[in-house]
Amino acid sequence: MTLVREADLTDLAFILPLSRDAFSPYGHYDLSIAKWFLTPGTYTFVCEREVNGKVCCGFIMFALMSEMRRGVQDEQDGETVLEIMAIAVSKECRRQGIGTELIRFARQFNQNLAAGGKPMKIRLSVAETNQAGRSFFEKRGFRVVAEAPWRYPAGQKALRMEL
Repeated sequence: MTLVREADLTDLAFILPLSRDAFSPYGHYDLSIAKWFLTPGTYTFVCEREVNGKVCCGFIMFALMSEMRRGVQDEQDGETVLEIMAIAVSKECRRQGIGTELIRFARQFNQNLAAGGKPMKIRLSVAETNQAGRSFFEKRGFRVVAEAPWRYPAGQKALRMEL
């Protein structure tokens, strides 16, 4: 059975080391993850599932973001997107469906926020060099829509993907 629940402060003891492990090729994210965790409007959920006698865990962090008009800085067009800020699964628990469950949860969260209206776009960034991540997201319906206007701290190009 899979349980996805809202993270609390005690979960940072799990989230921060997992972030360090999962995101280290792209830069140091410990402080960013901790800061985002504490930022109002950011939602963090952990996934727990017992697989072969182990509790496998992952997490997803997302925020509601106002989309900027293309080519016009600091001007919002009123569209809000659900931005996946981070998603990671423990090494020993990968390829067990936990990442898929976290994406499914984000989709359901988006549907619940829409409350009968049109759901928001779900957007994320992935490093151009992260072939495994890109493939994972593409298999779940995400498509590359643009190169992001920034790079990861370790220098990789960031690609924007949307569902």
